[in-house]
Amino acid sequence: MSKLLKQKKLLMLSAKDSEIPFILTARNMGYYVITTGNKADRSGHRYADEYVPFDFSDYDGLARRARELEIDALCQGCNDHCALSASAVGTKLGFSGHDLLETAAILHRKDRFKEFAEKAGLPCPVSKWFTSQEGALEFGAGLESPLIVKPTDSAGGAGVSVARSRAEYERAVKNAFSWSAEGHIVVEPFVEGTLHSLSTFVIGGKVVASMTANDYSFKNRYLTNSGAFPAEGGAEAERALVPVVERVARELDLVDGLLHLQYIKDREGRFWIIEMMRRSPGNNYTVALSRSTGINWQEWILRAEAGEDLSGFPAMGEPDAVYAYHSIMAAENGVVSAIEIDDDLEEFVYQYVEWNGPGSVVSDYMNEKMGSIQLRFPDACTCNSVMGGINDRVRVVMRDAAGGEGLR
Repeated sequence: MSKLLKQKKLLMLSAKDSEIPFILTARNMGYYVITTGNKADRSGHRYADEYVPFDFSDYDGLARRARELEIDALCQGCNDHCALSASAVGTKLGFSGHDLLETAAILHRKDRFKEFAEKAGLPCPVSKWFTSQEGALEFGAGLESPLIVKPTDSAGGAGVSVARSRAEYERAVKNAFSWSAEGHIVVEPFVEGTLHSLSTFVIGGKVVASMTANDYSFKNRYLTNSGAFPAEGGAEAERALVPVVERVARELDLVDGLLHLQYIKDREGRFWIIEMMRRSPGNNYTVALSRSTGINWQEWILRAEAGEDLSGFPAMGEPDAVYAYHSIMAAENGVVSAIEIDDDLEEFVYQYVEWNGPGSVVSDYMNEKMGSIQLRFPDACTCNSVMGGINDRVRVVMRDAAGGEGLR
């Protein structure tokens, strides 16, 4: 039997830019990596051993295909829909590295999570969820304070709006329903404050590693495209939120692995959980996370999802610097002429990857990313100074209508 046939096979359910570190890590771990999905132009496919086209939302069909391919492990990557698919298909295949589909739906569908959070008494904004525009519009008839309206089954801020008036609320409800494939939305008070992340690794219901981050956005205020580790006030946030993570892990009987959340620190210093998830964040987030903790999060997330032994999970080390990441985005649609980086920023850059450079067409500037930068800073002060204005220091130059250049 050939060496190739003896290799364990891992099926990566998505192959976007953010999955590339996981694909490469899985191959370094000795897996034969097969990517799937129905979009052959995803950049991650070319880093895998093989691409097998398939719709990952077809749970039964994907399970049959996985058996035909003799798959040994699944990875959900950085996609909410793939998190549900991995749970459904993993259960059908008898794999132990993913939660049951019912559990995954609680964490990856906003209305299900908000319902669970209310019953469990989690520190989350009190939400209402609706399946009809009529019910949602009736709820907002006496709007007195800002509300945020979200589709329950979208990611990256798609369909999310803040409403501060009755007219804005009506538009927000219609917009959210237009983005929801399931026809479900949630409405909750808009919490003024700063946005952050908390990544935890849970084994046996206990958090064995954790790290916070400051989250930053560009034109799409509901899409995080940059972050820095740790967050300002991160130690205080961990003291408040790690016990909540452990309670959720116990109450939902979660399998071992990543449990990531986003939270807002409001103007009174309180922490509000906005969402929780089992899938990895996008933007190559885990690259900087690994540097800041001294733990290879891609490897241990893959080990957990593959159902491998986690008894050797390493202790976190003291960070030797302040680490950050940035996804490069344009400020408008059009054709990219160049990507420019301020000269004095280059001393902090230790990794630069360009996916869509000069000549590429941007058709959805609110969500599309041109490339990724990983940064290392000597101290938090320098990091905060740079990251607060990173979108002005890394610029996508677009061609104007006459074919010349026009800075964004």
